[in-house]
Order: sequence, then structure tokens, then C-alpha cells
Amino acid sequence: MNRARRIDREISQLLELQQHTRDRLTNITQTLTADIVSGSHDPHKFDKLAELESDINTKIDELVEVKREIFLTLMRVQTRNVRLAMIGYYLDMKTWEQIAVDMNYSYENIMKLRRRGLIEVELLINSQTEKST
Repeated sequence: MNRARRIDREISQLLELQQHTRDRLTNITQTLTADIVSGSHDPHKFDKLAELESDINTKIDELVEVKREIFLTLMRVQTRNVRLAMIGYYLDMKTWEQIAVDMNYSYENIMKLRRRGLIEVELLINSQTEKST
């Protein structure tokens, strides 16, 4: 279940790297002399950026697929409030504290919902695994 959160953090870091790289590549330093204005004229300097963007898009595709798997599992959770809390954390990337505020619950009650949800998800996954074998 935490795979989506880990991938989301990794994508955030990669996007920061992408922006930093783009900023560096587009920051053209010019040297002025009496007759010459020069800058970076490397036609291939954006090739590595394009590769990085492709890698990031692959990681985003992975996140979408993982979120889809989690979504399909969570939609099978029977108790609505448990399902909403789990969706908030695992799909919306909210903290448990944010979810408690959003749902107008105490943090302790959210932790109870979390425990119930994890038990139910484990049972759902185990029953699905047994059916497929």
C-alpha cells in the first residue's frame, strides 16, 4: 500500500531535478568582448534532459498503475469511513492528521480506522491470492 507514497516522493524529487537541470541548461552565460558575443551553442545539450523527462514519465506511469491497483482494492473495503480514510492517505497522499481534520475525527479515531482498514485490506488481498492459486 505504501508503494504509491514512495513512488510519489521519488517523482517529486525527479521533477525538482528536472526543473533544476532545465534551469541550468537555459541559463545562457554570455561573454561580451569588443567584437564577439558568445554563448552556449551545443545543439545536443537538451538530449539528456529529454532522457530524464522520459524516465520521469515512465515513473509517473508506474505510479498511475500502482494507484489504480490500490484504488481497486480500497473500493472493496466495506466500511465507508475506513475506505475514505485509506483513500485519503494512500491515494491523495494526505497525512493522517490532515485526514482527521477533514473527517472531523480525532487522531486516535483515525488510527483505529487505519488499523481496521489494514486488516480488511490484508484479508481482501489474501482471499484474492487464494482464489488465483
